[in-house]
Amino acid sequence: MKNYFGWQLVFRILIILALTVVAVICFVNQGLYTVLGILSFLVLIYSIVSFVKYLNRVHEHINFFFDAVLNEDFNSVYSFHSKSKVFTQLNYKLAKLNHKIQDALMANAQQEQYFRALIEHIGTGILTCNSDGFVIDANSGMRQLLGLDQLTHTKQLKKVDEGLMCAVCNIRHKEQKVVRFKGGVHQSAVKILLKAVAFQTGKERLMLISAQDINKELDENELDSWTKLIRVLTHEIMNSIAPITSLSESIASFYTKNGMPVAREQVTDKTIETTIRGLDVIQEQGKGLISFVESYRSLMRLPKPKKENIDLYSFLENHMIIHQKEGVTMCLHCADEDRGLVLSADKDQISQVLANLIKNAFYALKKQDHPLLELKCRLNDKKQVEIEVKDNGPGIHADIQDEIFIPFFTTKDEGSGIGLSISRQIMRLHGGWLKVYSTVGLGARFVMLFPKEDVC
Repeated sequence: MKNYFGWQLVFRILIILALTVVAVICFVNQGLYTVLGILSFLVLIYSIVSFVKYLNRVHEHINFFFDAVLNEDFNSVYSFHSKSKVFTQLNYKLAKLNHKIQDALMANAQQEQYFRALIEHIGTGILTCNSDGFVIDANSGMRQLLGLDQLTHTKQLKKVDEGLMCAVCNIRHKEQKVVRFKGGVHQSAVKILLKAVAFQTGKERLMLISAQDINKELDENELDSWTKLIRVLTHEIMNSIAPITSLSESIASFYTKNGMPVAREQVTDKTIETTIRGLDVIQEQGKGLISFVESYRSLMRLPKPKKENIDLYSFLENHMIIHQKEGVTMCLHCADEDRGLVLSADKDQISQVLANLIKNAFYALKKQDHPLLELKCRLNDKKQVEIEVKDNGPGIHADIQDEIFIPFFTTKDEGSGIGLSISRQIMRLHGGWLKVYSTVGLGARFVMLFPKEDVC
């Protein structure tokens, strides 16, 4: 389409310039040209006024369009049959732009409606609030989870549970929290996982918080853990009780016959000797049961960590010296930039975990021709401290890698089976993790992972 507006501007400006030149020449050369000069001057003034009006019409046209857009009025009609080709062209382009803006707004509205329906449909609770605690939005999943009909401010959460309110108000960007409270229609115990993401909209900083009911998942995991624990406990207790029961029946048979006590003269020295040996075995099995119960009690009564600053590299060096074993090659790997790491942890408890992992590694290396045990420490990409104990032993089968952390589960001929259970529990008390990575024939790696908050 031709640029009529541009040509109109050029044409009018050229006329004004020409009239200006003529008027100046006529006034300079007075006489016959005086009248012509006056006429030229009047026409010049008219042309300037006409030019200004023309520009004002264009400005008003465009201004009208922008006012309509700002007021979200898209019903304006633009004529395509104006006497001026300039305004016909301008109206055409403004109408086209008007339709494009209208289509874009409709598409945005439809998309917003879609996302709104999506957020309302999902089972996860979603809440958006600003830095002052005012709730911008809360979906039905969140309101149903909290048992609230309306949610306009985070302080309303105090009606549900004060701990929940504190957790929501103090949660930080990319942080996760598990909160337990009584809520819902039946005021039953609820465990939810909170996750938060902060984002900026204009000058306002908002926090998007999701809440997921994890009761079912936790119940399933808890049931699975109890099933495994009961299976191991049953196995251990039955192994101890079966000999006691068998021996008791055998000893009782020496002194009874057909339900009646035998005569004293029928009890021989050999019978008494056998009875004493049987009672010794029963006593030994009883002590084993007591030891088993004490082991269980020690697992359940781990004290809260008393944290102190630990020079990690020196700490691992000391353990290398303490646990040196003939025939086993031991190495400590720590990058130069990680040798100054300082960890806030309970030194005694972490020593207990490390000693247990090293002892287990030695057991795995018993039949290796070239046994190798490696200790490693580093600060990972998430600013978490990792301590790794690695061996080149036979490895651990995938089907028992989860079982080895169950209390009293053991693959050793001798052992209580609580070492790894206590070790994992200690790491959990520190807010960390204990993980195993192993492939049969390629050895095993146990990794102690500490949260970044414990890195000094």
